Amino acid sequence: MNEEMINNTAFVRPKAFLKGWAYQLEDKPDLAQKEFISAKNYLENKIQEEPNDFRLYAALGLTYAGLGEKERAINLGKKAVEMYPVSKDVLEGPDVVLDLTWIYTMVGEQDEALQQLD
Repeated sequence: MNEEMINNTAFVRPKAFLKGWAYQLEDKPDLAQKEFISAKNYLENKIQEEPNDFRLYAALGLTYAGLGEKERAINLGKKAVEMYPVSKDVLEGPDVVLDLTWIYTMVGEQDEALQQLD
């Protein structure tokens, strides 16, 4: 396991993203922003190294959602789902859809999030 990232076959989460999310939940926006920016930079570098890893795009979408960049977040989440659809892997493909659902929820698109669950 990478020291900077929690990594499994279905998803990755930079520790900076998780810290940012925790700070966001604690209503500490300045600290959250700092961590989300760190996660964004880390993930953008990782994508340069591994451009075909759908998990990185989903994680980057979540990170942009944390930063409040709605359209970019949604587009990255959709890209991850396109790269690794449920039809490709019925066991882990739904995890990518859940990431997109989480993105929609984070950016205030609850109706879209619920549609993903259907």
